[in-house]
Amino acid sequence: MPLRTLIVDDEPIARQILVQYAQDDIRLEVVATCKNAIEALTYLQQQPIDLLLLDINMPKLSGLELVKSLAQPPAIIFTTAYREYAVDGFELQVVDYLVKPFSFPRFLQAVGRVSMLKQNNSNLSTADDFFFIKTDGKTIKIHHRDILYIEAMSEYVRIHTDKQNWMSLQSLRYLEE
Repeated sequence: MPLRTLIVDDEPIARQILVQYAQDDIRLEVVATCKNAIEALTYLQQQPIDLLLLDINMPKLSGLELVKSLAQPPAIIFTTAYREYAVDGFELQVVDYLVKPFSFPRFLQAVGRVSMLKQNNSNLSTADDFFFIKTDGKTIKIHHRDILYIEAMSEYVRIHTDKQNWMSLQSLRYLEE
């Protein structure tokens, strides 16, 4: 099922490019375009979307302010000419940050991240959830339902299950993602 995508940019040419890029990617379905964040806010209150392709520097309400105003924002990729807002964007947990002008392959890479996140989130809702870790030179499959707790140990994690404990060289944050 394609990601329902809303494109928001105050520049008509930028909107056209984003629409063309999105139409060339079968993972996306452009449901609407907006020329400012206020239009986008109105649309978001009426329709659910999966992905927001969002410019930052717009009149009246910036893309950053729009994201901050959303209680449950969709996946967001900022598309902007301003590098200096990248840290702000990632603090708002955007999936990616594309600096204009960006190439189609770079756009595809950003959409790939969104697709992967959506796929991982849908996988987490199934009863047979699992993930893999590397430990002692082997790859181990661990089912979520078997985990008692996970212990952070500096750069390692120890995963406790009712059958066995495993230690793996990865951060708790990486494991959580």
